[in-house]
Amino acid sequence: MFIKKLAVHNFRQLKDIELDLEEKTSILAGPNNSGKTSLILLLERILEDNSFDLKPNDYNIYDQTRWIVDFTKILRKFTSSDEDNRAILKKYLIDSATPVILPEIDVNLQIDYQMQDDLTNFANYLLDLDMSKCSFYFKYRIELDRLKFIETLIDQYSTIHHAIEALDKEDENETSGKNNQAGTMKATSQVDVDTASKTATNVSQGVTDSEGKQHNKPKKQHRSMLLAKILMKLYCQCCQSRTYYCDSKFEQLEKIQNQNDFHRLFNFKYIPAARLTEEQSRSNRSLSNQLVAFANSDDDWNSMMDGVTETLYNTVSENNSSVNRESTEVLSNVLKAVGNSNGQHLGDVQLEVDVDKTEIQSLVGRTTRAQYLVEGTGVSSSLNYVLNETSQGLGYSNLVYLDTEIEAFIRDRKSPENQQKVNLLVVEEPESHMHPQMQNVFAKELISRYDEDGLQGLITTHSTEIVREVKVSSLRVLREETLFNSKLCDLDKSISDTNKLLDDVGLNAEGFFKFIGIADLIFADYAILFEGDTERLYLKHLIQTDSKFEKLKNQYIAYVQVGGAYAFKFEKILETLQVKSLILTDADYAKSVKSEADLKVEETTNETLKYFYKEDSGNHNTEPSINDIFEWFGTINQLDKLSTKGKVVANVEKHKLNGECKNRDLVLLTCQSKSDKYTRTLEAAMLTRLFDLEPFHEFTREELKDKREKYGLAFPIPTFKKKDDEEKTDDSSDESQNDANQRMITLIDILNSSAMKKTDFMYSVIMKKRAAKMVPHYIEEGLKWLMLD
Repeated sequence: MFIKKLAVHNFRQLKDIELDLEEKTSILAGPNNSGKTSLILLLERILEDNSFDLKPNDYNIYDQTRWIVDFTKILRKFTSSDEDNRAILKKYLIDSATPVILPEIDVNLQIDYQMQDDLTNFANYLLDLDMSKCSFYFKYRIELDRLKFIETLIDQYSTIHHAIEALDKEDENETSGKNNQAGTMKATSQVDVDTASKTATNVSQGVTDSEGKQHNKPKKQHRSMLLAKILMKLYCQCCQSRTYYCDSKFEQLEKIQNQNDFHRLFNFKYIPAARLTEEQSRSNRSLSNQLVAFANSDDDWNSMMDGVTETLYNTVSENNSSVNRESTEVLSNVLKAVGNSNGQHLGDVQLEVDVDKTEIQSLVGRTTRAQYLVEGTGVSSSLNYVLNETSQGLGYSNLVYLDTEIEAFIRDRKSPENQQKVNLLVVEEPESHMHPQMQNVFAKELISRYDEDGLQGLITTHSTEIVREVKVSSLRVLREETLFNSKLCDLDKSISDTNKLLDDVGLNAEGFFKFIGIADLIFADYAILFEGDTERLYLKHLIQTDSKFEKLKNQYIAYVQVGGAYAFKFEKILETLQVKSLILTDADYAKSVKSEADLKVEETTNETLKYFYKEDSGNHNTEPSINDIFEWFGTINQLDKLSTKGKVVANVEKHKLNGECKNRDLVLLTCQSKSDKYTRTLEAAMLTRLFDLEPFHEFTREELKDKREKYGLAFPIPTFKKKDDEEKTDDSSDESQNDANQRMITLIDILNSSAMKKTDFMYSVIMKKRAAKMVPHYIEEGLKWLMLD
């Protein structure tokens, strides 16, 4: 038996999600604050906590804030807290159709089983009699006792009413302050503008004005938070958890009277991310204690410990008489002195060692130390090195800790009692304190351990290394969709639905996932898709060093190298993850183009440009010219004087919690166009920007030598054989080639030269600190677009 589906409604940022779990290993990946820990804690409280221990922050913060605002409006209608008003308020709340209830926290569970499973514990909870379904269904709900809440509210109404009055008074003070501010501004506008401005600033900042009035917005916020705290505390006190078994639609509900009966259906273990710290490791010998506790479940260890305990017990018992005798002699002088004061009515006092086997076993546990034994090698092969438990660092300590916890759970689930239960082991962020390679190796071993024992496990992570190792079919991605609301993404479906790469290179969805390496996209705030190594080098340096892109510097950016032929294959993945993305590609028209007029008939060889153009126009049978592409593009930024072009090729509907819907630009496609003088590659666009060139500019060899020396950049100056203008060698001085050397040189010639090493060129740009001065317009405006909210 295993948990097949988990649907969560209205718990924290998990407003409405449905999680499908694998029978064995499921991986839940997502950025920080996406809701992974919230989901685990919810599972723990549902499957183990009898009272749930409901807190105000368990409710979705938007729902909570909206409810407080609406409910306070109702309470404001009753202007006093006397007995008559309380009675009227109570009747109003009982009779009114106006809702006083927050959206309920609600969890649906589907438990699947196989015919050979022992269903003894579950037999009483089968409500769906469809023989084709091998599932049990449960609903866990946090419900408000409405009448109790109203009674409690009326009982505490004096406190609530006082809090509302204090908040209203702050509103009046703020309104009065604004009026006084306006009057002061009007009276002084023709006398002292600076004084009036200063007064307005002081009022807005909550400082005392010229009339001595205090306008303190933080105080109002405090009052508002105090009222919210009072109302939510009362609300939570009047809620209780209830468990039901139900049909497959979760509509026909039968209450489980004793929640302990529900909890006995599960064997749940949660290993949190906050495991060993350096302080714990050093002071508490956590690893040693963990290993001893794990060993206690082993029969051979227990047999050995019985022998040790028996030996120690016998040794202590044999020496007990010596302790008695020696203690009597040592204490004799003291006893005589005490006896003189009480008339010798004091008998002999002696010390006796009183110890049982349990205390001896505890002593062994407290004095046992974990150590690493390392055998010597080479000339030191005869030596063995003994290291204490902290010598290998927290990474290894946590590795051993995790392994023992997992093995202990595997042993525990094999007991006859637990074989009749749903066993679930959750490991939170196993990558803690591990370097990347260790994360990768451990992920493989952990998943293998789950699979070997047929154990259902859920692993949460924000490690790209772990994500790279797992099967896409077992991967679940949790990302923030809107403020206070997260969504689950099904990458397996997104990859399988598109089939774009699968057809090209014969890969299935799993191969696609491994091939393109999209792990970074899962955790990214933004993504930049580009063609080659020089783009990666340049973009990372530019974003880290140019103040214009400060916002991007502080974000998690996925740099995805895709080439011109593969960027469009990410379309569905980017839409599924809703990662705002910039696709930077090259114009890629023929090198023979010599003028702007040629662009009207010349086709681009760039597959990404052609794909998105055809998808948008609906014309899949005609190859577009490069000029068609440029006309299809629109201006990225209306403030851009050079009208840098690009095209938003994907957008997404963003549904806010209040029901509002707004379209958001998601993916921008751009390349070199008119603003970059119709260059066709990144390097050419950079040189055009630095040299301030016109389109299709041609150089003499001397001009290029002067510019190369002036700017200190690493690019070749090609020469050509006289016969057919074939390139000969960089910087050749063969006088017999004078005529050929007089040929004008274009940027295409430079970049097409066999001596051109693009990486060397980009390093020279960075080392000479010219990256910001050479940024092409399509990249600059594209990055600015990426930063737009």
